Amino acid sequence: MQRAGAERWFHTLVVVGAALGGCAGKTAEVPSMGGGNGSGGSSGNAGSSGNAGSSGNGGAPNLDPHNTAGGALPGPRDCAFEAQFTCQDYATRTGCYCNTAAPKELSDCPSQFDFVCTKLDCSQLGELCAGPAWVACRCDPSRPRPDDCANPENFYCETNSPQWDGCSCRPGPVVDPASCRGGSYCCQSDDPSFGCGCFCIRIA
Repeated sequence: MQRAGAERWFHTLVVVGAALGGCAGKTAEVPSMGGGNGSGGSSGNAGSSGNAGSSGNGGAPNLDPHNTAGGALPGPRDCAFEAQFTCQDYATRTGCYCNTAAPKELSDCPSQFDFVCTKLDCSQLGELCAGPAWVACRCDPSRPRPDDCANPENFYCETNSPQWDGCSCRPGPVVDPASCRGGSYCCQSDDPSFGCGCFCIRIA
């Protein structure tokens, strides 16, 4: 009986030892897999070396920490103000950074007519959105303004949101307010005064 018990005990140790050996084998695989992920992480580090490369953008931070395939692309929401989101190439979303020196709205430029941005539609953003994003805003003194017209009253624009767009000088004499019926004379803007006529679309 004692001998049989010893044999049974030895057999149990062999079985348990084999099981533990199997567990140990699996445990050894986990760091190996983790190391593989670490390699992926190191490619992320390669992405950070891309940040160093972005120093060519005047030291502005690269917003793309995912320089590996399938990584999320940087977007306007990565900046405090979407107007300051700027890229070297918007199609591939490379060389992107937040230009904190960029103007955020019309009043940030010497003349409100200088304010201009780049329009990114939802299809270009690659995400669901309610409307376009206006990015890479800047002040451009070459843009049209009321003073370009012989009569500022004949300076008309299609929109002023977020920038004055579709602006041009309409030919012809200035409209006489008395010629407008029912008090329909108005201007697109009173300060400065421009875009004046009968039944105008007020946009400022």
